[in-house]
Amino acid sequence: MINQAIIKGKIVTCVEDDEKNYRLRVATTRRSGVTDIVKVLCAKSLYNVDVERGVLITGELWSRNIPADGKTSLDIYIRAQHICNDDTDGDINDIVVEGRIDRDIEARETPFGKRVADVMLAMTDKNEHAYIPSILWGGITEWAEKNITRGDKVAVAGRLQSRTYEKKYDERTEKKVAWEFSIGKIIKAENKR
Repeated sequence: MINQAIIKGKIVTCVEDDEKNYRLRVATTRRSGVTDIVKVLCAKSLYNVDVERGVLITGELWSRNIPADGKTSLDIYIRAQHICNDDTDGDINDIVVEGRIDRDIEARETPFGKRVADVMLAMTDKNEHAYIPSILWGGITEWAEKNITRGDKVAVAGRLQSRTYEKKYDERTEKKVAWEFSIGKIIKAENKR
């Protein structure tokens, strides 16, 4: 299974996740100027960087369920395999993974007339399973609607992105952050099982 992530940016938060790991948030800026916050789980044994400087992280894309307020939420993150300081120009947020499409692709149009589809990418490696909420845009959406169905194995490349939105509760509104894998390239790796 292919699962490779390269993240280069600036650490904005570092908190203890458990006795063995730190939970980092790394800011990476796209060419468009939009900044994404990428969540990274880093073993304490790997963490030996100056947080005032830029960092380069290599690892894998994973997810886990985290209990919160009597519910569970899906946490999408990079599991760091290597981390070091890197002060060169330009941020990186590149991910390439292989997995199966977990449900049929249902596309819609944005208010601006662009085709978009939310998909769930299921990944398995040995005894580990992950579900990655993903999004397809434009021509990739149109190609996937015609060529990809539930259960198909695919190889995809893209970036982990964050976006803010407001969730309305009875009398109040709360700002939330959603993380998703924005797929920039997709190929069918094989036929259905």
